[in-house]
Order: sequence, then C-alpha cells, then structure tokens
Amino acid sequence: LHPRVRRQRQMCIRDRCKAEGLKCKFIISGVPEAERIKHPDIIYDIHLSYQENLAYVKKCKCILEIMQENAVGFTPRLWESIFYNKHLLTNNKSITTSKYYDSERIHLYNPDNRVKDWIDFQLNINKDIITQKSPVKLLEFIEKNFS
Repeated sequence: LHPRVRRQRQMCIRDRCKAEGLKCKFIISGVPEAERIKHPDIIYDIHLSYQENLAYVKKCKCILEIMQENAVGFTPRLWESIFYNKHLLTNNKSITTSKYYDSERIHLYNPDNRVKDWIDFQLNINKDIITQKSPVKLLEFIEKNFS
C-alpha cells in the first residue's frame, strides 16, 4: 500500500476506538520507520512469544485483525477469538463465508459503525467448535492415522 493510505488506515481504526472511549493497545509489524505513527497505544515490531500473545488475548475484549488488501483465508486471530471467547474485529470479508462465522462474535470493520455498540456484549462459549478443534482431538487424529 502507498504509505499515505497505510497511515490513514492505522489512524482510522485507532481514532475510532479512542473516540469511543475504548482502551487500546495496537501491536503492528512490518511498517517502515518513515510510515510509523508515534503514539503510546501503538507498539511496532516487538517479538512476542506465543504465550505472551495469548496473555494479551486473555486480557482483551476484542481482537483486531487487519489483513492486506485482497487477502483471503483465516489467521490465528479467528481461532483465538473462538477459543478465548473474544470479539474479532476484522477487514477480512471472506470470513463471512466460513462455517465458523458468527455475526455476534465476528465484526467486519465499517468506519460508519460504532465499535462500542457490541464490544461489551457477552459472548456465548461455542463448546462444539472448541471440543471439535481441541488439542486432544488432534492427538487422537495423529494416533489414529500415523501409528
């Protein structure tokens, strides 16, 4: 993306959340130094272990996923939102075709909609998916198919 467009996108979601009074922490990677916005809520290019990442996920109400334009598929953010019972705010339009899509949990970013309207909404735990995709099921699959 052109640096100005990337900078506007960074500002748009941050400004929207801050204007609605939300407490935010944005961890962003891959942004060249010249395009970075200096702000205490934005942390660039830090290495987080998976456990450190999950600690952030456990504490938050919502996970933000901004994918590159025209990217399709699903990232670990979708699974984190399901397994840790969190809202997911994403620009990934293809997610609506997933069998895991739940409009109460997954929200497509729209600059005209208020984030605060749904972020405090309590989610139901999706035990069926969690059981289906658990590490125990993976181990059973491995033992069954590779023993």
